[in-house]
Amino acid sequence: MLSARQENTLRVVYTGEPLPADRESLFTLSIAAIPSGKPEANRVQMAFRSALKLLYRPDGLAGEPQQAYRHLVWNLTPDGATVRNPTPYYVTLFLLRANGRAPE
Repeated sequence: MLSARQENTLRVVYTGEPLPADRESLFTLSIAAIPSGKPEANRVQMAFRSALKLLYRPDGLAGEPQQAYRHLVWNLTPDGATVRNPTPYYVTLFLLRANGRAPE
C-alpha cells in the first residue's frame, strides 16, 4: 500500500524455466491502483487497472525489431485475412488498412 504522494519501485524477476534464445518472450504485468479507505462525501475516487507488455529479447536475434512488421506474410481470403510472422520479434498492429480503408 502506498500513501498519498508516495512512490515505490517495482522489480520484475523471472524465476521460471529458461526462456527461448531464438525469439522474444512476451509477458503481461497487471497493475491495479485502488483507493484505500472509505470515500469522503463530495469526493470522486477512481481505481485504475493497467496491463503492460513485458518483452524479453535475447541477445543476437537476427534482423531489426523496428522492421519486423515489413516481413509479415498476409493471406487474403473471402472471409478476411490471416497474417504470419516469420520473425523472432513480436509485432503489435495498431493501424491496419486494406486498399486505403480501415477494416470495419
